[in-house]
Amino acid sequence: MNAVFPSSLKISNKLFLIEQLRWFIRFETAFYILGLGFTGFFLFKGSLVFGLPLFLTITFSNFAIYSYNHMTDKAEDEINDLTINYFTAKDIGKLFVLAFLSLSIISAAFLPLLAFIAYLFTITASMFYSFFRIKKYFLIAQLYTSITLASVFIIGSLTAETSIINILFYLPLFLLYGFSTKLRGDISGFEGDKNNDINTIAVKFGKNNCIRVLHVVIFSMMISIFSFYQVFFPIIALLVLASLFLMQKNLKITRALLLSALGVMALILMVMS
Repeated sequence: MNAVFPSSLKISNKLFLIEQLRWFIRFETAFYILGLGFTGFFLFKGSLVFGLPLFLTITFSNFAIYSYNHMTDKAEDEINDLTINYFTAKDIGKLFVLAFLSLSIISAAFLPLLAFIAYLFTITASMFYSFFRIKKYFLIAQLYTSITLASVFIIGSLTAETSIINILFYLPLFLLYGFSTKLRGDISGFEGDKNNDINTIAVKFGKNNCIRVLHVVIFSMMISIFSFYQVFFPIIALLVLASLFLMQKNLKITRALLLSALGVMALILMVMS
């Protein structure tokens, strides 16, 4: 199937290219990933000296990872989005991936050593996910994604130079959080995954059952916060709202609430610190 672009827009149209680039790098997702990293950073009261390198590392890594994911997920994206992103269809997209990857490595070089090592694990694992099409492997993909997303929290925490023991205490909550975002993505990408024989939970057991599993995961996060992680109590309201909108099968608002939760938490922790 050929890539389809709006006929009323010329490629030279700057607004069109900007919108295509935003879509290609999934600009809005950067706020969610930044929330993961800076929640760990401010939770353990990191030095502001490392604030800018951490910000740049996470931002450029996010752009590199998701733009490369677009390059490897053309078939699914064409079905789900009814088009292919301009930068995905052109070789220039590869240059953007390399540029963002290089900038992320340069930025990460200014982080503490352990945080830099965690960054190398995260960026390598994330690129492998797309290159080896790990999403095709049932359950492994969900676990893999949960770990790589949680590793961003680890990068932020290690940038704050806290102990591994402190990080391990909070890790279960962030594994659940990563799992919740993966499930929501599987629900949205159901048609493309089904047509390309990718056995996500949504494809294997149906979208409604996947939604039920997501409800359980969100509820588990809330129970965990009440029981062990009271410092995260401010995001309970967002999780409740996400669950309510999920009941209405409003995936866009559910996504926005889930993605914004840790961004809000990071801001609260920053003010508290």
